[in-house]
Amino acid sequence: MKIAYFFKVKPELLEKFPRDLDIVPIQTPDDNSPYSDEQMRQIADCDAIFVTGSYITEQVFSAAKKLKMVQTAGAGYDKLDLAAATRHGVVCCNNGNLNSSRVADFAMMMVLNLFRQTIPTVQNMNAGDWKAARGPALEAREVEGKTLGIIGFGNIGGKLGKRAHGFDLKVLYNDVKKDASQDIAKAIDARLVDKEVIYRTADVISIHTVFDQTTRNMIGAKELAMMKEGAFLVCSARGGIVDEKALREALDSGHLGGAAMDVFSSEPMAKGNPLLGAKNIILTPHIAGRGKEGVQKSFDFSMDNIRNGLAGTPQNILNPEVRKGAAPGR
Repeated sequence: MKIAYFFKVKPELLEKFPRDLDIVPIQTPDDNSPYSDEQMRQIADCDAIFVTGSYITEQVFSAAKKLKMVQTAGAGYDKLDLAAATRHGVVCCNNGNLNSSRVADFAMMMVLNLFRQTIPTVQNMNAGDWKAARGPALEAREVEGKTLGIIGFGNIGGKLGKRAHGFDLKVLYNDVKKDASQDIAKAIDARLVDKEVIYRTADVISIHTVFDQTTRNMIGAKELAMMKEGAFLVCSARGGIVDEKALREALDSGHLGGAAMDVFSSEPMAKGNPLLGAKNIILTPHIAGRGKEGVQKSFDFSMDNIRNGLAGTPQNILNPEVRKGAAPGR
């Protein structure tokens, strides 16, 4: 079984692959620029692709003549051209909900950090400035009784709602699926409302939607202006959902009280990103879903799913139309 391993910076998982697999490492650029002819020759006879954050495009599907399956390391698949995969008869799968608890934990942590002003306190304390470290506490706010708005109430958003309820936050949510996480919504008395209600009434908003053409720059200048004076914004979903220039302006003007961003329009984060140097912002390098146990769990699932997928029984299929009436592959 021959598998192409697409990675961006370092082949961190290369040593984890089972020895019976023939692995073809393919280092990829940060952007959607074309792959080299040599790289495409290397994947010509691969059975499957395992990808960690790289673009899988029409060029890849055209070059990999024997390709039957693409498995992503995480839940996101915005860099995977599903339409091209479907045209070529290639089954695509993600890891489902394996990292949902980690991302929900991370989002809750950011909510608490913003309310309690923890990050500037720690930074000043580490610099040895006791007096400056005590200063941010004067701006800290109580969490109890405040309102959290969650946009995207699927597996991650629902779990965040449960965590927020434990801190006595009121929860409002919006999701394109009206029945999303209904059991959780009922248990924590969360209310399904229009996004505009969330923008205008929430003390903190956390984003957990997919990234596509319907959510590109979903949070822009208009939406940020609707938000309450001093409100917080958290995004650990995908870069491109929040208009970064508009967010910088809302922070610098003081309209927003702070933000936490784990995802960016260009990753790694570009040196010219407008959020660098912004007031009252926490920036992290797309790590919400990462973790020692989680990486191994995701990798093990991916390897099992590739084996099962090539045998005809994949899980978490993203383009099920490929499976209708035909085996995966060409």
